[in-house]
Amino acid sequence: MDRLDPHALEVFLAVAETGSASLASRRLRLTQPTVTHAIGQLEKQTGLTLFERGRFGMRPTAEGLLFGEAVRRSFAGLDRITAAAEAIRRGVRGQLVIAALPVYADGFVHHAIGRLAARSPDLNVRTETHGPEEVLRKVLHDQADLGVIIGPLPGQTQLTVHRLGERRLMAVMNASHPLAARSEVGVADLADQEMVLMAPPNPHRTMIAQAFAAAGAPLQARLESTTQRGAGILALTSGTMTLIDQEMAGELARLDPDVHLATFTAAPSWEVLAVHSKDRPLTLASEAALEALRHEMAAR
Repeated sequence: MDRLDPHALEVFLAVAETGSASLASRRLRLTQPTVTHAIGQLEKQTGLTLFERGRFGMRPTAEGLLFGEAVRRSFAGLDRITAAAEAIRRGVRGQLVIAALPVYADGFVHHAIGRLAARSPDLNVRTETHGPEEVLRKVLHDQADLGVIIGPLPGQTQLTVHRLGERRLMAVMNASHPLAARSEVGVADLADQEMVLMAPPNPHRTMIAQAFAAAGAPLQARLESTTQRGAGILALTSGTMTLIDQEMAGELARLDPDVHLATFTAAPSWEVLAVHSKDRPLTLASEAALEALRHEMAAR
């Protein structure tokens, strides 16, 4: 089925609420034939009989009632996005706590919240950095309004999940490194290269180890760091290279034009998610922050 026309859905709701094509046409300031045609096209596209027609006017069928509930939920979501966009434009007020993985807090999260705060002098925000388990605990125990984490999150039925985008592992090196001419690297390219690795336990380290094991290549390093930024700095100052999250790799490259990045093709990408508790409706400030996070990540 092709995507439904939002204008036709608006016409549908007007007819369902007024019970008449003529009344709906007055509400929407359209001609009655335009309203009737829009409903006919919508029924044809969906394959549903949305209204009973008669001397009583137009009454929603059982299918029409169910369809109307879905449309209203969809429009409510659009209204929330519109409100968030307006809040971002005009500035919001209130208190907000965001718990995030360090690599994202030090990247797009602080950029997004900083831009939002610049437009919102009455908004108070505290950002916290935690490991994944603590981020989830903070959100589930109402100690954070939003959490920023890596997905997927199987079995987390208590959370509402918003997909912000994807990230992957990037090789970070100086422009003078032997592999600096490459835009992509694999295990075979790195097997004989000295690398800085994230210290275990770390999900990125595990991902790298799995890629090397699948290729039958040994993985060893004499330099390790517990932070993404630390691994990047170690690699750049020692003249070696590292594999770190695309988010921090991009931050390092923006700070130094001599930093070269290459995609590590042997490991899959992952989703970056914003989460909040289903039991805690988002405030206008949280909605605005969520929209700011989406916009910032899409722009990077």
